[in-house]
Amino acid sequence: MNHKNFISLLLICLLANACTDEFLDQEPGAGQILSEDLFSLEENITGLIPGAYQPMRWEFNSAFGDSYCMRYLYTDVRSDDIIVENKFFQPHSHGFEDFVGLTPSNVNVQGIWAKLFTGVSRANQIIQGLVQVKDEVLGADLKSLYLAEARFLRAYYYFELVKTFGDVPLFGDDLADVSDPSQIARKPVAEVYIQIENDLIMASEGLPTVQSEPYRATRGAALGLLSKVYLYQGKWQEAADAAQTVIDLNIYELEENYGDNFDINNEFGKESIFEISFEPDGSGGSWGPGALASLTLQFFAPNFAGTTVAGWSYNLTTPSLLQAFNDEGDTARRNSTIMLEGHEFGSPTLAAAGFDPIPVGWFDTWINSAESGGLRYGDDFAYSLKYFLTPEELEESSLGLQMSALNHKVLRYAEVLLILAEGVANGATGAGQEAFDAVRVRAGLPSKQLSVEAIKIERRLELATEGNRFHDLVRWGDAVSVLADQGYTSGRDEFLPVPIEDILLSGTDGTGAFILRQNPGY
Repeated sequence: MNHKNFISLLLICLLANACTDEFLDQEPGAGQILSEDLFSLEENITGLIPGAYQPMRWEFNSAFGDSYCMRYLYTDVRSDDIIVENKFFQPHSHGFEDFVGLTPSNVNVQGIWAKLFTGVSRANQIIQGLVQVKDEVLGADLKSLYLAEARFLRAYYYFELVKTFGDVPLFGDDLADVSDPSQIARKPVAEVYIQIENDLIMASEGLPTVQSEPYRATRGAALGLLSKVYLYQGKWQEAADAAQTVIDLNIYELEENYGDNFDINNEFGKESIFEISFEPDGSGGSWGPGALASLTLQFFAPNFAGTTVAGWSYNLTTPSLLQAFNDEGDTARRNSTIMLEGHEFGSPTLAAAGFDPIPVGWFDTWINSAESGGLRYGDDFAYSLKYFLTPEELEESSLGLQMSALNHKVLRYAEVLLILAEGVANGATGAGQEAFDAVRVRAGLPSKQLSVEAIKIERRLELATEGNRFHDLVRWGDAVSVLADQGYTSGRDEFLPVPIEDILLSGTDGTGAFILRQNPGY
């Protein structure tokens, strides 16, 4: 068995890539933790905290080859909202949308698995280090504060893992015993959820309502994520109660203008509960795990010739999503989500190049044309606006290759309102109708009777391209019908395969079976 190598890869992989202080140079071996002395000083802990957030930013990892691990790849691309448009590029990504082509050796699957387990590893290093320190050395309040933040981060990464892979190896506060195969083996989803819930409850009790740095987790973020964790398990009353607790904090509001949520000049706005923070990348465009900026703009943006907006058109929104907006008469959210002909950016540079407004017929001569590598999917595919920056905005956030400093929303107040509404629609008590109507009124839509089907439509339109659609379809039991044309198979495609390299590294048990088991159908 190769337990030691497996644990080293799984728990500590790529630790040295954190953009933190020199403390991360003290990379531990398997079954070790950073020294107690390190966690006796607050300045050392604050040097480690950013590194535990960094894997959220990971979008490319050359350690696995041409490997992409953007959040939207394993969420919205697997749904009916986003496609990988250009058939000549991104071969490893097409399996995420057509399902049948996805294998355990897919390099993007490797990157996603490593990204999320690296986040678990870094959070656990902080938790295990802090647990060693006596309260009187660091101070009970400081110890509680940083433990709460690290527990939130561990819960975040495990929630992403359990949604994406199902059963996963589960590592808690105790050091992993590398000689014990049972600690490598995947644990049931229900067991993983217990740890996630406990971490978030403790995080909500120890985190402040406002952080010193806006990208860091707060009490509202912990409670909001907890409400979503309950929702995904069908714990309707618990989900509604946790969502109501967030509402009762009275520190979040809906933006008056829906599109303001995605304005680079309004990041961490009043509706934002938690978002992945990106920054201008002074290197001119780093693609590695240490990157500060995002590749998403490059993948979603069009190529507006003659300007600095030179996207690759790899990812497009679908006609199905556009039709969903139109069927509901939802022009406000549609026009902030999908870039259509006639759209106005307010950009002098784009106007001078003839793209502001987008001229009628331009899409027909580009993204739905043979020249773009299109014609694979038909007509009416368009660009997402939520990740778009004008040349003027891009100039302030990018050097060289288009690397965007625009943050990605993880949890907005609107979703908390919809979680409350969905809980009530499924039998919980609470002000679900009021919460549901608040989201619709902001979108310029009339009140509608709250129901499960109404919630399904509302979540799709409100949260389009923000990383929710696929997992919503799965938990509702709708994926098998909605995604049938994409080759979705029930019993297999709810989860990604476990990377074959990690299965081989896990070694075998007494029966000759690999300790790390594969998901069904792969």
